[in-house]
Amino acid sequence: MRRCRSREVRFGRYGQAALWVTLLLLVPRVSETQASLRGTLVGVVSADNGSLLPDARVTIRGRSDSAMTVTDARGEFVLSTLDAGTYALTVRQLGYQPAELAAVRVIAGDTVRVRVVLTRASTQLSTVVVVRTPTSIDALSPESPRRFDRELALQLPTSRDAASVIALVPGALSGRLWGGAGAVTNNFQIDGVSMNHAGVGGDFLQLPRDWVEAIEVRGVGASAEFGNFQGGVINAITRTGTNHVRGTLRSFHEDEALTSSNFERGEIGAELAQRTEFSSELAGPIISDRLFYFIGAQFMERSLRSPALFSSTDAFLASRERQRDARAVGKLTWRRAAGERADLLVGASRQSITNAGLNGLDAVESLQRVDAPVLWYEGAWRRELTPRTTLELTLAGYSARESRTGNGGADVPAVRVIRVGNQPAYQNSEFDERRDPTSHSAIAVARHTQRALGAEHAIAAGVEFNTSTWRNEGIRTGGMTWRPYLFESVPFVANDVSTWNTTGSDWGGNTRLNTRMQSLAAFVQDDITIGERITLSPGLRVSEWTGWMTPCDASRPQTPCTSAFKAVRATAFDPRIGVSWDVTGRNTLAVKAHWGRFHQGMTALLFDRVSGANAYSNRRFYNTAPPLTDARTTFTESERDAQVGTGGFAAFFNTDVLDETGVVDGYRQPYVDQLSIALEKTMGEHWKVELVGIERRNGNVVGLLDRNAATNYTALSNIKVDQRFVFNAVLDPSGIPLVLNQLYVSNRDLVEAIRALNRGPRPGGPLCFDGWCPSDIASLLYDPGIVLTTLRDARRHYRQLTSTVTAHYARWRGEGSLTLARLVGNVDGITGHGVISNSSIPNSVSNPEFTAGPFVRPNERINFDGRLPNATEFEGKLWLTGQLPKGISAGVFFTHIIGEPTTPTFTILGRYAYRDAAGTQAPRELLPDVLGQQLFVETRGSRTYASRSLLDLHVERALPFEFASRAIVSLDVFNALGSRALIRVKTEIDDQALADPSSVLGAARQRVMPRSLRLGVRIE
Repeated sequence: MRRCRSREVRFGRYGQAALWVTLLLLVPRVSETQASLRGTLVGVVSADNGSLLPDARVTIRGRSDSAMTVTDARGEFVLSTLDAGTYALTVRQLGYQPAELAAVRVIAGDTVRVRVVLTRASTQLSTVVVVRTPTSIDALSPESPRRFDRELALQLPTSRDAASVIALVPGALSGRLWGGAGAVTNNFQIDGVSMNHAGVGGDFLQLPRDWVEAIEVRGVGASAEFGNFQGGVINAITRTGTNHVRGTLRSFHEDEALTSSNFERGEIGAELAQRTEFSSELAGPIISDRLFYFIGAQFMERSLRSPALFSSTDAFLASRERQRDARAVGKLTWRRAAGERADLLVGASRQSITNAGLNGLDAVESLQRVDAPVLWYEGAWRRELTPRTTLELTLAGYSARESRTGNGGADVPAVRVIRVGNQPAYQNSEFDERRDPTSHSAIAVARHTQRALGAEHAIAAGVEFNTSTWRNEGIRTGGMTWRPYLFESVPFVANDVSTWNTTGSDWGGNTRLNTRMQSLAAFVQDDITIGERITLSPGLRVSEWTGWMTPCDASRPQTPCTSAFKAVRATAFDPRIGVSWDVTGRNTLAVKAHWGRFHQGMTALLFDRVSGANAYSNRRFYNTAPPLTDARTTFTESERDAQVGTGGFAAFFNTDVLDETGVVDGYRQPYVDQLSIALEKTMGEHWKVELVGIERRNGNVVGLLDRNAATNYTALSNIKVDQRFVFNAVLDPSGIPLVLNQLYVSNRDLVEAIRALNRGPRPGGPLCFDGWCPSDIASLLYDPGIVLTTLRDARRHYRQLTSTVTAHYARWRGEGSLTLARLVGNVDGITGHGVISNSSIPNSVSNPEFTAGPFVRPNERINFDGRLPNATEFEGKLWLTGQLPKGISAGVFFTHIIGEPTTPTFTILGRYAYRDAAGTQAPRELLPDVLGQQLFVETRGSRTYASRSLLDLHVERALPFEFASRAIVSLDVFNALGSRALIRVKTEIDDQALADPSSVLGAARQRVMPRSLRLGVRIE
């Protein structure tokens, strides 16, 4: 039987100082009673219908002591003056099935509390639960998972999805746990089996919190049972029916009349305007004591609003982004025999969005429609073979598809203007997209407790299997996009080509990714309790991952895909070792340490750039086009090529290289090594202080590498950047003309540029660019050697120190934490691939644009080593819940954050002019191989967002209701302090227009949610 675990325990290298500061500032002085040499076991025995059972016989047996008693009239019992040690507990009552617990630990000077539920059913196992409060210490294991039950979630002002409670974890930021690179590094589970997004990782189902009994969060000190993550494990335990029929109806509403706005004049983006939700659950028995059911349904409708940038009278656009989400779930639980249980769960959901991507800049007709149905399932079987041995088997999976289609239709091209400042889109979205993930997982675990070699062993061994597929397509609508040049002095009408000036066009940039992934792991974990104070926890996890790629030529969207081939395969060993020391022997002070290796699960991002995949196509830009009579006119590639250089499409085009690939050479699965040292101290019965220090280092980061990069590229110095079409300077973060201290160009392009400068007679001698002349051509070599491999120079290093104080009383509970963290390195995500920022396009619904990355693209190595954006310098969190007078309960959640880093960037584009220190303008031939590369213009992490404080409140009151046991009305106040803090800004240096404040560097792209009210009614 799995032993109960306490919530997370923390200590660090500054632990002694942090402990004293915490005790002095946060913890009241609590005197402790003198510990005795013996311990006490107290408990209560009840029937499964809730009635208390007197005269039940309670027996406890240990190595050196045993005792027997019977329950009193209130079903309570006390066994005192027990020797410290591990005991077997048995409870029997005539007419009821007995209850057994193989290992109850009694600690000198401590009181252990148990709750025993006996059942009359001959086929149902009675249960014993060791009662632990959030201030209890489990000194038997170095792993201390956090558990957030449903009742706590109901009392706090959190979002309506279950995973939102991870915001309560100290140091967690936007789904990032302990320095993990976003939600993709987390392993999201349902009832202990993985249910991650098959393509990009992260929480796929986003279960409503009302369907979940509790959320468990692991990561620090996690045993070998848990793998496929570098952040944390978030396990949602779904609800189950009982012998008692219970039902709930809920309704929540948020309205723009009750919501302020955080937009300032001239900003673009979107924020919540309205949200309405209806949900219900019903649980109970089908066959008493044997077969139970739980069913739930939820319907949610949201609308987002955007500012009316071009209106002098309206604050917001009349059009809204509207989202609808309908979900349903059903679960059956079958207790066939004593110690045996089976569960079957089936769920479905469908999300639809109109005007997806609304931002106030792009025209409504250029937005997308989204349709995303999902079917999912879970089955579990558990049986106690003996009082010391259990066997568990769980299966889970889903099948989904998601289409994102432009409002204009697949055959209509988008129109995105070229102008100084923001570049709005019209007529249609640039791409139609399709994303189809599927996943199926299984896990089998055997658990056994045994005394051997003078120690108590708690062994878990098992296997875990997953197979998944991921199809991701993005096809340019109309096969091309029109790019009219817009000058503000000339009126522009998107569907009237007579108002267009010179027109360019975009081609390509399609994605056609079709992958299959498989993983298999075996693990064994042994928690070895030696004597009464020391527990050693060795474990080992052995894993294998395989990824297949089906080539689908992205440059030819109409061609069929070919046969799949094995792209990558890797095996790895994850050793884990931990120790826990009960310092006092009374469970009042524990010191824990753990070291382990944690390999990342398989996603398509790890191998989608293998040679032969053909998943990405390059993007072309022609700066002129034939005369047009209709904005919906399109050309095929052959029609385009027939008009090149004949007064139609320009003979010269810019190409943004997006299709870099490499042969697999030395691929190994990425991992993180984690060391944690923790201390946990109780202060009386109601208070506990925790300290934890964490250090994580990533290894085997996967990515593309050009082994000949040092000889393929040349660094140019002090290159000035101008706007090519309006002849103004591009401004740097200080507001002065941008000069790139370094700009890498390929030697192939440098040779062509030197030749272009010296075409024709040169009476004054040869022309040079930045000191490179025709005489240097022979020394300029270019021979790409790109491979998909593990990157030796890739680096991520995370440190975190957290102090936490927890209080738990009958009428209130709470927790406060202070966290210091630092994440440095040169790799932001789980791979060494690059990510072109798209903050110039607010509220974008498209995938981030992943590129070959800095180990192939030399400009992306400039200033790339520094502070990474997945951590803050300081974070303080405080949450409290409690019962107030007159039947009112309330909750509060406060967060203060300091030091979230950001860095200005510049993307090399063909629409700029580049000049060397002598003023010579580079010919177009200089840059084709590096177009689209994005570089940091300052040291990474050089800037930080302003500090922010957020306060959310929840208040509810139960009212008498004639047709139900009770009705509860609730009020949530989000951002009660009215913060307007920025959490995302425009970081790209580009065609900024001072007359357009939303286009300048640092312009707002997202602020914290504005102050808003949520009204709720719950009938139980």
